Amino acid sequence: MIEVFAVARGLRVKSRAPGRLVVVLLAASLLSCVTTETRREGLGGQWRPDSVRIVTDAEEIVEAPKRLVLISIDGLTPGAYLASSVRGLAPPDRSLAPFITALARQGAFADAVQSVVPAAVHPAHASLVTGRRPDKHGVASDRLLGEKGVRETGYWHASRLTGPTLWTAARERRIGVLSLGWPSTLGAAIDLVVPDIEPVRRGEDWLATLSGATTPWLLTELIDIEKEQRHEAWPTSAERDAALVTLACKVAASPQVPGLWLLRLRQVGRALEADGPGSPAALSALLSADAEVGRLVGCLDAEDLLGSTALVVVGSRAILPVHTRIRPNLALERAGLITLASAEPEKGPAIASWSAVARSNGGSAFVYATGESTAVLARAALIEEAQRNGGFRVVSATELGSMGGDPLAWFGLEAEPGYLVDDEISGPYLSPSPQRGAGGYLADAPGSDVGFVAAGAGIRSHLQIPQMRQIDVAPTIALLLDLELGRPDGRPLVGMLAPKLQRSAGRSKVRSGAR
Repeated sequence: MIEVFAVARGLRVKSRAPGRLVVVLLAASLLSCVTTETRREGLGGQWRPDSVRIVTDAEEIVEAPKRLVLISIDGLTPGAYLASSVRGLAPPDRSLAPFITALARQGAFADAVQSVVPAAVHPAHASLVTGRRPDKHGVASDRLLGEKGVRETGYWHASRLTGPTLWTAARERRIGVLSLGWPSTLGAAIDLVVPDIEPVRRGEDWLATLSGATTPWLLTELIDIEKEQRHEAWPTSAERDAALVTLACKVAASPQVPGLWLLRLRQVGRALEADGPGSPAALSALLSADAEVGRLVGCLDAEDLLGSTALVVVGSRAILPVHTRIRPNLALERAGLITLASAEPEKGPAIASWSAVARSNGGSAFVYATGESTAVLARAALIEEAQRNGGFRVVSATELGSMGGDPLAWFGLEAEPGYLVDDEISGPYLSPSPQRGAGGYLADAPGSDVGFVAAGAGIRSHLQIPQMRQIDVAPTIALLLDLELGRPDGRPLVGMLAPKLQRSAGRSKVRSGAR
């Protein structure tokens, strides 16, 4: 028997469910009442779990999951659910993310997850569904590179991914797939999809961008949500997350529930970038995203799906504090390796052509060249700039390759702590950073580890994972769902499975590519 208690403004909710996971910290109806205004108020708002206590017996949940829900949260680090003093689980009432902490206490959690290189949105999400490093899956950065420099368009289209993904493997097994806001899913063969794409034309809004790329009935639901919440800035990051969770809840109540769910929550990353780690806005966003996780769990429980569902919550990237912006492309332009076009009103200078250019990832950059001679000139210009003004170091192609960085880059740049690299080709080389946080650092940057929590059907309970890698997530999910993922770079965490499933996996062919 499992009991979950939660207190919000003196209200105690108690749930019992024999033989299955229950992590409903607040009733779904209560969570659905968390308004946009409450989320904006954050820690000082009307809703806050004051205490959470979970009591469970010693029985393991041994059934293989009928479905798996993978939730990524930009900026989720182990500190959200670990107590910093002893690196143990924080009591939920003192946790930055009480719902996620409750899942960690019930299931498995990682002390640290090593990010891929670069630790940016699109490369990380591609690794989470392929188990491969960016040099293998083809998504090397967040934005595409063209003849005129870095483009506004991101790695949105699924055709950019190489090799099998969790959703292609699920379709081969005829397991339905739901993807909400997951990067690199535009044009993917997914049953229910809202791709992660952004408006690039002036005056275009999010819903207009989604038209023609989103499953029709999901788009209709989003239009209805927009009508209810209509305001000029809709959707904010929090509203976008909430809308996607609302869609997930509607899918949970539908006649045919998919077996693989992919959901990205972005509001924490946006707040961390804008206001910095530890800021009230970032803490409020984490609490809000955590509540959305709890709301989705409540929806699954309301539809009697929770006991047969595995839940995995992962961080896509860590976002570290920054104070100064550096612009390496200015050095390349001075060296004659970038030619500027005439400045357009309101836009400023643009690149007309380049023979060497730096593409920023945030805390790092990759440098591309049209040939060896221009690469040598670019390297010399950037080494001179680093010696003059500092802010970064040059990373050799050999070192970059050992990390799994873009094989098309001639070399890389690693920003020093507190520095942010951008792609601009105007203004001063060094200037105060307009944003207070940045991701995209290399794998060994201090504080770049991200979080991982898993609980539910097929997941071993009360398990601490000292160290793992982002590329281990997809093989582990493939093992849980019995999917064929080829031979990924990552390894399945067999020990995370409940004991009876471990024995079953040992007797059968491990399809996740374990060597």
